[in-house]
Amino acid sequence: MFNVAERIRELCEKKNIGSVYELAKITGITQSTLQNITSGKNKNPRTDTIERICSGLGVTLAEFFSTNDFATDLHALAMKRAEDRNLTDMQKAALERLKEMPIDEQQSRFLRNLNRISPSDRETILKIINALAASQE
Repeated sequence: MFNVAERIRELCEKKNIGSVYELAKITGITQSTLQNITSGKNKNPRTDTIERICSGLGVTLAEFFSTNDFATDLHALAMKRAEDRNLTDMQKAALERLKEMPIDEQQSRFLRNLNRISPSDRETILKIINALAASQE
């Protein structure tokens, strides 16, 4: 299960950032906001906050979400949502082709396109992920 707080801590460790204070200095985000996010108190940080964290850590939004947990959660949700809708025959065929594709290829396609979508769509995706994470706890 993808966890924003864990991902931030993981990336901080890789970048040798040892405290919320250090992260606050490089991102321009208040220590209290970062503390709430990294402690898990705030499970649904705004997209612009995640983007500022990514910028401070020197990673793209796609790299931030480039984890197996994220891709697996999003894939499962997308498949369920797609199956629950009234799809056209063409959409059903596309969904079946997608299901036959190895999960790694599906994840790779998603991550390649993450930076191409609008900020509002990224916000929606982040909300979906956070809702999934919260529902699994």
